[in-house]
Amino acid sequence: MLIGFAVLKKAVRTSCIRVSGSLAFMMALIQANAFAFEEDNCFTGFGLVDEVEYESDIQSIFDANCVICHQPGTTAFEQVGLDLRAGESYWNLMGKGSVQIERFLVHPLASDALLFSKLICEEPEVGERMPKGQPRLSQSDLAKLFTWRRFGSMPGFENQFSISAMPGLAGSWYEPETPGQGMVIELIPIEPFTRALVYWFTFSEENESGESEQRWYLADGILGPFDGQARGLLAVHTATGGVLDNPEPPASVNRVGTAVIKFLSCDEANFAYTLDPEGEGQEAKTGKISLRRLSPNEDCQDEPD
Repeated sequence: MLIGFAVLKKAVRTSCIRVSGSLAFMMALIQANAFAFEEDNCFTGFGLVDEVEYESDIQSIFDANCVICHQPGTTAFEQVGLDLRAGESYWNLMGKGSVQIERFLVHPLASDALLFSKLICEEPEVGERMPKGQPRLSQSDLAKLFTWRRFGSMPGFENQFSISAMPGLAGSWYEPETPGQGMVIELIPIEPFTRALVYWFTFSEENESGESEQRWYLADGILGPFDGQARGLLAVHTATGGVLDNPEPPASVNRVGTAVIKFLSCDEANFAYTLDPEGEGQEAKTGKISLRRLSPNEDCQDEPD
C-alpha cells in the first residue's frame, strides 16, 4: 500500500501532459465537479441515448467522418498523432491527453474534453471545428458520442452486466491461466465515487534471448462515476530506476498505459489494457485479462440487499 501511494505522490508532481489522466488531473476534475456542463458554453443542449455499442455506434461515426484524415500517412496524423481507425481509436482517445493543450481528449469525468470542443464549438480552444470543412455532426451522432463519453463504453464490454461498486470487491485477483501473476485491488470510497487502486504484478515480454523480467504496475481511477456500477477507466503507471531498500536514486514514475476494469460478479472481473510501446519500432501492447477472486469473499454481494 505504501509503495502505491509513493507512486501516486510522485505522479502528482509529474506534468499533466507527460502523465495525462494522472491522479492529480483526475482529482482536480472531481473536485471541480467537472462533469456538469456549463449552461452558457457550446456544449449545451446535447442529450444522451439509452445505450451505445462502440463498434456499431461510435466507430462508425469515426469511419464516416474522421478516419480519412486521422490515420498514419496523413498531415493531421503527423501533426497530432491521432489514429482513429478501427482497433486503434478507443485507446487513442479514452483517458488520453492532447498534445496541443492540457485537456483530456475523452474522459468520463471531463465534460470539457477536447474531442467535443473540436466537434461542437465553432471556435474551439485550439485549431478548427471538425470534421474540417464539413457540416457539424448530426444531433443523433453527438448524442451517441456524449453517451459514450459519459459511460466509457468500450469494445466487448457494453453488453456485460456489472455489479454495483462496493468495498467487498477489494482483495487479491488472478487469471488461472497465468500462475505467478495477479492483482491486488483496493477500493476507497470518496463520495460520491469509489476510487480503485489496482496493483498489477506481472512480467515483461520476452527479449531477443527469450528472457523476461518481473514487472509491476499501478492502475488508478474512479469506478462508476455516474451509474454506481463497478466499472471504470484507469491510468496505468510504473516506477523504474530505484534501488532495493534505498531512497537514492529516486524512482522515476511515468504513465505507461490505460486500462478498463469491470466487475461481473463478486468473483469475476475483466481487465482490458493498452501499454505504450517500450522502445522505438515497438508497438503498443493491448490485451484482456479474465480475473477470478483469489482471496476469500467476506463482504461482497452480487445483488446487495
